[in-house]
Amino acid sequence: VEADRAQEVERQRHDLAWKLGDALIPKRFKDRTFDSYTASTPAQGKVLAKCRQYVEEFEANLEAGRCVILVGSPGAGKTHLGIAIAQAVMAASTHTAAYRTLGAILHAIRATFDGTSGQSEGSILEALIKPTLLVLDEVGASKEAPSEFELSRLFAIINGRYEKMLPTIVISNLGVKELPAAMGERSADRLREGGVIVLPFTWDSQRGKEGF
Repeated sequence: VEADRAQEVERQRHDLAWKLGDALIPKRFKDRTFDSYTASTPAQGKVLAKCRQYVEEFEANLEAGRCVILVGSPGAGKTHLGIAIAQAVMAASTHTAAYRTLGAILHAIRATFDGTSGQSEGSILEALIKPTLLVLDEVGASKEAPSEFELSRLFAIINGRYEKMLPTIVISNLGVKELPAAMGERSADRLREGGVIVLPFTWDSQRGKEGF
């Protein structure tokens, strides 16, 4: 019975990955786990502990539709920990979790407009609303004000998940006060419900510390 259950979970995840047009977690990020994250300062250790706690209490967080916002400077480890949460949730349960950047989503949606991509905008949005947990990266990455196109699609994803009470992890290089303007107040409101957890990454980039 256990083997049948594991096979069914694998089938569901494979089906969802196919609908997303890729793996649930990109190959480059497969090694991003809690164990491979180096917490060398008390602040990093605290954020790591909070992320682990979110996974340990995932059933309660799911019940509440509780979202997580990871904000702070580029290269501080936000994507690493966002993906680590997704991988830990999948490892410990039958739930599905997926990672996507907002830029890749918008690009995929634009590609449907001329009818040559083989996907529809509806099918792309549906695949993003379906996973138990969605990690949405690079929100507010553009230096310019977000377009109506960007705001409306982002709201469609976040609101679709909100209605199903499915949590979303939003990752942004912006400060927490700048985020609502970059993603739209309506989307920010949806994230706040259920007692959103905001984790600021207040340290410098860890990338390239060994020199380049």
